[in-house]
Amino acid sequence: MDHHFGAGASGRVDGYEDKYYFGRRPCGFYIPRFRNVAEDKRRVVGCLLITFEWSDWRNGWFWWIQSVYVRPEARGKSIYSKLYGFVKERAALASDVCGFRLYVDKENEHAQRVYEKLGMELSNYLPYEEMAQLKEKAGSQ
Repeated sequence: MDHHFGAGASGRVDGYEDKYYFGRRPCGFYIPRFRNVAEDKRRVVGCLLITFEWSDWRNGWFWWIQSVYVRPEARGKSIYSKLYGFVKERAALASDVCGFRLYVDKENEHAQRVYEKLGMELSNYLPYEEMAQLKEKAGSQ
């Protein structure tokens, strides 16, 4: 295995057991994909971010795949497929995941074919957005 899922410190605090799904759940997790490029040198060749959305219709969590990136020299080598496989393995362990979603640029036909090949299909939903009008910070130019 070339990544560390769940590494780091953790602990339990009494009195928060009922808060798991109500503000005490992490916002997401980041998955880098490494490939050995020399004897003992490693570098990231692809990555993605998982964030969570509760579905009251399905009584489960959708895992949103975001910030997908594969280095140009690593494309065409099944890096995304391995990342997605890892995500699906982790979701199976969680037992409360009802599906996976992502956004893809409508002109990125190659990525669409990759996602379809891996079992994803076009959703029934259309994204709408409005960009926020951010105020300038004091002292910025």
